[in-house]
Amino acid sequence: MTGKQIILHPDGLLDRDSAEHLIQEIVRHHRHGAVDITLECDRLWPVLADGAFVLGRAQEQLERLEPPLAVRFTRLPETAAVVLGLHGHRVLDRSIEWPAKAVAEPEPEQSEELPESTELSPAAVLVACPQCRTELAVGRTGLFECPACKNVFMVRERSA
Repeated sequence: MTGKQIILHPDGLLDRDSAEHLIQEIVRHHRHGAVDITLECDRLWPVLADGAFVLGRAQEQLERLEPPLAVRFTRLPETAAVVLGLHGHRVLDRSIEWPAKAVAEPEPEQSEELPESTELSPAAVLVACPQCRTELAVGRTGLFECPACKNVFMVRERSA
């Protein structure tokens, strides 16, 4: 395999915010050449339902990145493996693997979302980049890259 291999050590609570941060770290490493990322999760606990949900949604998007990206969650605590399994993750021997896909897609343009995302609303909304405050017009949820600072962030559904 060519490209960099990275090992990360997530620690503590996995809720929605920490899962989004973890996904941002994975994307950041991928942008800097990593194609194989292992997360040693022996200190990851507790895993909350919203964190498991964010990981599941991001999995589909991360598998579309180019070059292909392989992500492994290893050494999951027993209870974390159970929670992730209950939320649709395929857990085998306290590990989760997100295999890289061989399907090539074009690289994203500036201010376009990284991978495909889900519907947010029929009309685009202005969202400020959390890092540099540049405003982007987005029409759905998902991961987006700021054209000004290259920060990757997630847009979630609006509350009513």
